Amino acid sequence: WLFGGVPIVTEYDSAGDEPRSSLEQVYSFILDDLDYAYQNLETTGILQTSSANKYTAAAYIARICNYLAACGHNKVGADLVAEQPLNDFSFVEKIGKSGKVMEQELWEKSKEVCEDVIMNSPYKLISDYTNLFRETTKSEQYEECLLLAEQPLSGTEGYWPNSYYLPTPVNNGMDSP
Repeated sequence: WLFGGVPIVTEYDSAGDEPRSSLEQVYSFILDDLDYAYQNLETTGILQTSSANKYTAAAYIARICNYLAACGHNKVGADLVAEQPLNDFSFVEKIGKSGKVMEQELWEKSKEVCEDVIMNSPYKLISDYTNLFRETTKSEQYEECLLLAEQPLSGTEGYWPNSYYLPTPVNNGMDSP
């Protein structure tokens, strides 16, 4: 969102000197990654209430698709391309796989995954929006929030699972995460 075309790094032992990629390459990579997560994650996360799952991926797909479609529709950054060619959204205007304008395909993909969340997931909008911000209404928060980062109020509540940590498989015998 903030840096536009960034380097795409896919190897752990990268030298860190990859060139910046175009927005088209970055968003294509992001959508491919999220689509893989959407197709392969379970319907509940590792920590059930506070880790990513299939529907979390769906929500991010919807957000990215709507963002890109709106940028293409509104020609965001078109007047800056001469100065910032890596941040060019004109790729959204290209013809999509189905012969429709890509912008329309993005909106349709967003609608498709949102419908899956609405119809098949356990998530729903809770009746009292203010309960999303209260420590005493966690059970309602779990009903609506597709991804939570939970931390204790202080260090005296004991152990609380750190939802930023997800166990990963062994990396070819290397001692890297």
